[in-house]
Parts: sequence; C-alpha cells; structure tokens
Amino acid sequence: MSHKNPFTPTFGMVPPFMAGRDRLLEEMGRAFEDGPGNPNLSSILVGARGTGKTALLSRIADEARSRGWLAINTVAADGMLEDIIQQAGKAAAHLVDHAPTRSLSAVGIGQLLNLEWVFERPDEGNWRTRMEALLEKVGSRGSGLLITVDEVRVEIDEMIQLISTYQLLISGGHRVALVMAGLPMEVTDLIDDRRVTFLRRARLHHLGRIGDAEVRQAFARTVRSAEKDIEP
Repeated sequence: MSHKNPFTPTFGMVPPFMAGRDRLLEEMGRAFEDGPGNPNLSSILVGARGTGKTALLSRIADEARSRGWLAINTVAADGMLEDIIQQAGKAAAHLVDHAPTRSLSAVGIGQLLNLEWVFERPDEGNWRTRMEALLEKVGSRGSGLLITVDEVRVEIDEMIQLISTYQLLISGGHRVALVMAGLPMEVTDLIDDRRVTFLRRARLHHLGRIGDAEVRQAFARTVRSAEKDIEP
C-alpha cells in the first residue's frame, strides 16, 4: 500500500489543489482562449512572501499550455533575456517537430532554420528581432507564447528591457502574454518607473488571505485524492 504524502510542502512544489485561486485561474484561462486584446494577458501578481505567487505562476502556465499556448518561466535576474529566448526557441522547435506533415511542407526547412537562428546564433540579431522571428513562427502554428517572470525587481536592467520590448511585440500583433509576480514594494517601484509606464495598464491581481472555507475544501480534496478520509 502506498503511503505517499498527497501534500507538497516542499519549496518550489505546486500543490495538487490550490485554495482560493479558482476565479483568477478561470480568468486567465479565458484570456488564453480570447487571445490578443484580453487585458489579463498582461498581468502582475502582487503578494507578500508565502502567498503562493510562484505556484500560481506555474498554474497559469499550465492553463496556457492546455489551450495550445507555449509557456516558459523565468526569474528576474541577469541573463533572464537569454534564458527566455533559449526556452522559447526550444519550445517552438518542439511545436514544429510535432506539427502535421502536410503543414510542414509549407514551412519546412525555412522554419527550422529560422528557429535555429533564434536560439543557436544569437550574434546575428538583437533580442527583439529574435523574439519577433520566433513569434511569427509560433503564430503561424496558431499558437501563442506566455512568459512568466517571478520576483520582479526594477533594478534588473533586463527586466526593463523585457517590458519595453513586450509592448512593441504586442503592437506588432504577436500572440504573446506576460504575467509577472512580485512583492508589493517591488511591484510598486517597477510600475512607478518612467521607462515602463506601459505597465500601469497591466492587470494587478492582489493575493491576500485565503478564506477558511476554501482552505478546508483544499485540504479535503487533497486527502481524498490519496483515497483517504479526514474528519471535519
């Protein structure tokens, strides 16, 4: 008989049942279904430490993938732009590898070479042009790209570059979304920065205390998932 613990208290693990976030996840799911134009595609999760921001970012990425989007996760730090392009390029290559044969005849070698240029030969284009090339290929497959960024900090120059370029990618009609998460003070500093005033139009989702009833429900669902019982 298995005695595996159904709970996941370890740092970085996503709980099987997330309490109190159903409405937000439903909103994000609709956003990926709607595509460009839905305001939730540019969102910031704001909350104190321990409110589940990182786990929620992972769940939002799952919502995107379940609706045909590619999703990549990174943390605000030096080197994050290259991490994004590498992850996105590999995910897009996987998309091409699993595309129907009849569709590959239309893009074929050209698409694969372009994707190789995006993440294997970075010296031949700046970050924006590489992302535009990748998003054109992703869009041609009817997909989109979600970028999630955890622990946002205004002092990271690449964070500012990402947001500035993201605005241009949206203006270019690309199917791209950006969902970030951070501590209240860090998010406030970022939004107040004059270099990225675009962020003031992003959707802010404040993660507060979860109600007792929702916590009880999550505990009960987790226990039942392990085929166990628990008293009220």
